[in-house]
Amino acid sequence: VTTDGAYAEYVKVPAYQLYRIPDEVGFAEGTLFQPMSGAQHAVRISNMQLGDTVAVFGAGTIGLLAMLWAKALGAEKVIAVEVVERRIAVAKTIADVVFNPTKCNVVEEIQKLTNDIGPHAVIECSGNTQAQSQALDVVRKGGCVVLYGVSHEPTPVNFLSTTTREITIKGGLASQGAYPLSIQAVKSKKIDTSGIPIMKVG
Repeated sequence: VTTDGAYAEYVKVPAYQLYRIPDEVGFAEGTLFQPMSGAQHAVRISNMQLGDTVAVFGAGTIGLLAMLWAKALGAEKVIAVEVVERRIAVAKTIADVVFNPTKCNVVEEIQKLTNDIGPHAVIECSGNTQAQSQALDVVRKGGCVVLYGVSHEPTPVNFLSTTTREITIKGGLASQGAYPLSIQAVKSKKIDTSGIPIMKVG
């Protein structure tokens, strides 16, 4: 991230930053280890537990991988929120339910789906300020919202609601040592990334 030239055919980096791609894993799958590790980190710091309901806002690569991790770590129900139709189509192959906020009131629909309680954890991967506000509105009392998507504008927050509902808000950055487990999860087929779109260039 802080070094120029990473798109060159060869690049020199410190050895401790490198992870070997197992022989059982192809190079295309290997390109997913970075976003997969970030998604794993985001889901883990949400403190989701076996049997929880998890909502993921944003079904880009990291959002899709967060859904896969939530499933792999035992989420009973995964809810996706996305506006782009091609991403919605992929999200439907992973999440139990997908909502398009341009076509419905996402907060109301998720509340209905969870018996007016809300999900235990919300992973916000879009960086959209409206999605961030909705994530805070929809999480259950005592739940956790992880802000992993990068926002470039200020997000309005109702701190009174956050306080009275005892919501935990966490920022998520990078992957914090999550690579080894991500590599093992793909190698062992615990997580199947074959459905994640990968564009080959050249």
